[in-house]
Amino acid sequence: MKKILFAAFLILGSFGLAQAQTDYCKDIKKEVDEMKGKTSFTTPRMGRLDNMYLLKNFSPDGTGYISIFFSTTKEDAAYDFSGLYIKFNDGSVLRYGDQSIDCSYLNADDHYFYITGRLLLEDDFVSFKTKKIVSFQIANKTLPITDAFATKFMAWVNCIIDLK
Repeated sequence: MKKILFAAFLILGSFGLAQAQTDYCKDIKKEVDEMKGKTSFTTPRMGRLDNMYLLKNFSPDGTGYISIFFSTTKEDAAYDFSGLYIKFNDGSVLRYGDQSIDCSYLNADDHYFYITGRLLLEDDFVSFKTKKIVSFQIANKTLPITDAFATKFMAWVNCIIDLK
């Protein structure tokens, strides 16, 4: 009798586990610009203005490239900021000290908007596919990344690489 109950619990538990698995690739949005002959894929963003996301573009000739973007807001303007720093859960940091950052005024509530983007190369993918991002820094502001978003982001990197 105990063996039957144990087997039943195992079976029921496996059903719950199967339902808990998520296909994060479904979160990626596809846009087609028929006039330009361009297709784009974008991952969800972290927040309204404090963001981290991926963009994959295909040109009309089928050439694809992946970029990563980071943005934040600050109360003060500085049009000469540079540098992008990405910290992973193993303590390693990607340092792009010469990365340019754009600054523009938004409004009285949100103040100034800072954004930077970087084309990802094959060497970059290893870190993003295998490690969780815990924080990033642009415009001398460090933004923490929740573990839940970092997990999704790592899955999205793996998904977006394979999109065609």
